[in-house]
Parts: sequence; structure tokens; C-alpha cells
Amino acid sequence: MPSRLIMLLHLTWCKIGRLYHCLKTFTIKQSNNQIVNYNFIYKLHSYYGFCNFLITKKRSFLKPIYTTLEKGWRGCTGLVNLSFGMAFLFLPLTLSAQNACPACEVAVPDSLQVDTFFLQDLPDGSFQMPYEANLSFRLPVNTTEVLYLDPTLPPNIGINSIKISSISNLPAGLVWEPNQSNYDLPEERNGCVRICGTPLQFGLFEVDITVTAQVSILSRDATFNRMLYIAPPSSDNQGFSMTNNIGCGSTEVAFENNNPSEGRTGFSYRWDFGNGDTSTAETPVAQVYDQPGVYPVNYQVIIDTIGATLTDITIVEAGCSDILGRADFYIRLFDELDTLVLETALPDNTNPPISLPLNFRLASSLYRLEIWDDDSGLGFADDLCGTVQFESTTRDTLEDGELMVNLSIVHTPDTVQVVDSVIVHELPVIPTIQLERTNFCDGDSMLLTASYTENVAWFFEGLPIVAARQTSFWATTAGEYHVSYTSPDGCVIFSEPIFLETIEVPGAPVFTNNENVLSLFNSAILENDFTLQWYQENNLLEETGMEICVSENGLYGLELIDESTGCRTLFETSIVVDAAIDCTSATNDLRNYINQIMLAPNPTSGALKIDMDLTSPIEEVRLSVANVLGQSVYQNAFDRLEGSLTFQIDISEEGAGMYWVILESREGLSSWKVLKR
Repeated sequence: MPSRLIMLLHLTWCKIGRLYHCLKTFTIKQSNNQIVNYNFIYKLHSYYGFCNFLITKKRSFLKPIYTTLEKGWRGCTGLVNLSFGMAFLFLPLTLSAQNACPACEVAVPDSLQVDTFFLQDLPDGSFQMPYEANLSFRLPVNTTEVLYLDPTLPPNIGINSIKISSISNLPAGLVWEPNQSNYDLPEERNGCVRICGTPLQFGLFEVDITVTAQVSILSRDATFNRMLYIAPPSSDNQGFSMTNNIGCGSTEVAFENNNPSEGRTGFSYRWDFGNGDTSTAETPVAQVYDQPGVYPVNYQVIIDTIGATLTDITIVEAGCSDILGRADFYIRLFDELDTLVLETALPDNTNPPISLPLNFRLASSLYRLEIWDDDSGLGFADDLCGTVQFESTTRDTLEDGELMVNLSIVHTPDTVQVVDSVIVHELPVIPTIQLERTNFCDGDSMLLTASYTENVAWFFEGLPIVAARQTSFWATTAGEYHVSYTSPDGCVIFSEPIFLETIEVPGAPVFTNNENVLSLFNSAILENDFTLQWYQENNLLEETGMEICVSENGLYGLELIDESTGCRTLFETSIVVDAAIDCTSATNDLRNYINQIMLAPNPTSGALKIDMDLTSPIEEVRLSVANVLGQSVYQNAFDRLEGSLTFQIDISEEGAGMYWVILESREGLSSWKVLKR
């Protein structure tokens, strides 16, 4: 039957397909050293169009993207970070094992024994990221190698062939495909299975691999398991990393700072999570996003571990001078503890303006700068030209009387600014299961229909049903069923479970052939409310009693229907008619002589009362009760019966089953069914 297969098409290789929605985020370091994320939403008609757009336009801002695409899906490193949304293609296909995975490659270790069992481990994957894995194996050709799986097998028996029957408990979005359907041993002892798709669930999955081995004339199933870890959704950029940043309905996102201070001072952080919350913590608490939407997360870190540097002191004007006219300036710099931290002279005999180049690291404190004129060579005391105070953030001209000083202070902390996104998709409406009722006859099936027409998967007892991805599913086993729906955004939602029960069907209505009369063999199988129906060559006959006279060879069937449950059982067999016996001779029905007859109680535990009202007299009458084998268990003869009559009959000593009350005379015969409990 046709099905719809979910295939992820990613932009790395520009494959054929239709891309309905793709969210791309890339980060570019600008000339001012700020990191900015750009978000674009493309609605494109094909990958060919998008790839051709990149190749032909070659716009400067797209070059990092094009380069990254050339390197592959996981080539997003350095200053460029790409994260892609989901794109699905729904194709009508016929499922075999499952479908649509590329061919796998057999890769078993060279060191393996020839006759052994080997099953490769599954590599980890990531939520909503393309996944492809080879599961290589080597199959044993002798039962001795698999006795630990099935100790009931006799040892040293050759295994003729093996096939992969099912792989269950894969996360939604992944399918599997073996490199061939059957492996004929011993020639084909190595094989592989390709698992591919896009996982739409994350967590640790215990994947069950069931193989069917043909041992002589017997088939035996064995199940192995391998663990598959699918990492939760995440995003990583130069500023921070997020886990669970893509959710359905709601999501709780954990943040990791990619610029940790590691205990150093000079780091200041600013977070705006887009949900109304902000933080200045280095490692903020997890954030909850409980409404569908796209939430921009703004991050900023200012890294000021170097501090400010005093690079120049310029004396613009000064009121002091030597006796000869020009001053010999020198400076003295004190910190807030009044400790002399710097003393240096300027060129002698120089008039302002005069500059002193420096490379002095400033702390976050208040400094005192003294400007002096050196008069020691003239035998006089030095002159203090003036004193000014400043901090690392001072940018203005400093003055003290006639002294005017300009300072050049360089302070360039590193700043990283990043914008990334948390995406919460709208949760689809919970799917429902439509069905006629919750019980069905054992051996029959019940049609289950999902409320969605595509992207569904059926589950039985909590495990996915192999290849059950259609809107409708025929359930044949009692138990718990539910169905999942996967939205185009990758959101998986499950229905409420339903519980199906099977109803016991009636026993097979076996019949015997006695002189061309087919009769029900065991009336004990008949319930209180039942119907019998005869068939010839699958054609419905008019007879509904426990016996029928036949005159033609052929296939005859008797169907027993339990009217209280609707369950039915059909018994069929071929009948060869004895041509020497004619069971079709006409017999008058005494019902024409009877106005009314009542048998009560029916069913009965033994005592039976028969009330009869005759329309005309009947001569030479015999009243009897016979079992299904035709044996009489009661009989009474009368010369003449007329008018209203009552008979009391006791069959309490007889076994349970169906009995016939028979009234016969020379005018004809009539009979009625009575059920003995």
C-alpha cells in the first residue's frame, strides 16, 4: 500500500527536492570586532535554485556561507556559524523492509572469526540533523554460535538462511534498509543495514534488531539490541551555546558561556533572552519558552582584562620658568595611596607645549600628577608648576592655575555581541483514533483510522509497528495501540492509547453426512442466541436448521453466528452424494395443523412444558425428543390429538446441548429446537 516517507533534504549537497522552509543563521565578525548574527528566511522552490543563486551571484556577504557549504554540513567553524531549519519531502512509496536509504557498505573487522556472530554498534546522532549509519554484521552458519540466544536449539546444525525481520524502537524520522532481503549461508555471511533520515526525537533508544533464521525446516527468531543516542537540539556561536533551543509547544533552554572569566576580573556580561528575562550572570539559569515563536537571544560580553594605558602627557601651558627663561620640566605621578609610581624628566629648556610619550598601565584608582621645574642646577629649590588629579576614564583637559595638561589614555576593552534564536514550534493538535468499537472477534481485524492523513506512525504496546505509516491500520491482535503525528516542523505528538480486546468465537460447527443428510455433530457448542447458515460452493442457501438434505456433490459449509457478539465460525468440507439415496422426498409439515405452540423454558435445565393449540385433529401422533445424533431420549404415542394441549417432559438426566422436539404422524412431521444447559 502507498505510504508517505519523511526524508530530510539538507542544503549541504544541493540535492533534488522541494525546500518549504529553511531558517539560516550565520555569524560574521565585522570590522569593529563586534559579532553579529544575521537571520534570513528563504522560501525556495528547489535546492537547484538556491545553489545556483549562491554560485552565480557570489555576493560578498554570502561568500562565507558558500564556502561553508562546500566544506559540508559540519564545516561550520571559525567566524562563520550556520544553522539550518527543517525541510521535508513527502513521497508516496511502497514499504518493503522500510525504504529510501542509500545502499550500505559492509565493513566487518578483518580479525573476526569465520563462523561467528558480529553486530556493529550504532554511532550517535543529533536531533533534527541528517543521520546515516552503517550497521554491519557477520552471520553464523552453525547453531552452536547462537545457543546463548536460544538454548533450545540443537548444536552443530547448519543455518540455511537468515533475514532481517524488523528493526524497532528507532526514533521517529529514521528508517532502515538492508543491503539484501535474505542471506543464504554459508556464501553470504556478511551483510549490513543502512539507517538514515532525520531523528525527530532525542534521548537514549534501545533499538531492537530481530532476525529470522531458517534452521532445517524450522524458522527461529532472535532479537538483539544496540543503544542509539540522539543528542538534544543545540546551537553554538562565538558568544554562547544553547541546548534544547528548538522545541515544540515549549522548551527549557540551557545556556553555556563560550567566554568564561575563569575567575579573572574585567568581565561583564549582558543577556537578553527574548522572553522578557535578562541577566548579567556569567552562567545564567535555564530559560523556559512556553509559547510558539522565534525568540532572539542577545548576548554581550565586555572583556576588560588589560585596562587603560597612559600613552602621553602634554603640558600645554605652565606658569613656571627658569631664571634664564625656559623651564626644565619633570613629572611625578602618585597613586591613591600616595605612592610615587612614576617620575621622569622632559627635555631641558623647553617651552610648552611639550609632550612626554609613555606606556604606563593605569589601575582603576585616582592618580595625582605633579608638574615641576628643575632649578637644582642654579642652586635654587625646584618649582611646583601645578598639581592635577585624574582617573583611567578621564578625557578632559586638566588645569591648576596657569598649568594646563592634556592626557592621552587608551582604553579598548574587547566586546563580543551575538544574536542567536530559540525556536518554539506550535504543537500540533493531538491525533485521535477512530474505530467502530474496542473489541472484535478473535481471528478478525479492526480498522483503526488516524485523524491525520499523512506523517503518521502506529504503535503497539509502546513499540513502533514496522511499515505502519498509513492513515489507517488493521489491528489483528488485542492490546494497546496509539498513533503519532509528525508536523512539518518536526514536532511529534502522540494520541491517547486505545485498548482492543478480542471476543472468543464460537466453536467450529462440524457436521456429518448420513445418507446425504448433513447434520451438526455437536450441538453443545450452540449458545443461547445463535443462527446457523448453510452454504454450497460459497453460495448462501435458504436452510438455517441443524441439518440439510443434499443431492449434489460439492463444497458445503455451515456457519455458526453468535448473535450476542456477532462473531461467527465457518466449517467447510467436500461432500460426495450417494446417488442411491433420495432424502428429498416431500414430507408434509404439521405446522399447518398447529395454531400456536410454546416451549418453556428454553433454554431449560431439564423440565420442559409444551403448550400446543391445534386448528384441526391429528391422528396416530408420536411426540419425541431427540439429540443431535438422532437418538431418542423421550417419546410418547397418541391415537388422536385435538384442541389445546399441555405436555410435561423431563430431560434433566440428559447432557447439555441441542435437542429437537419432534411431532410426527401419517400426515407429516414438524420439529422445534430446545437448548439444554
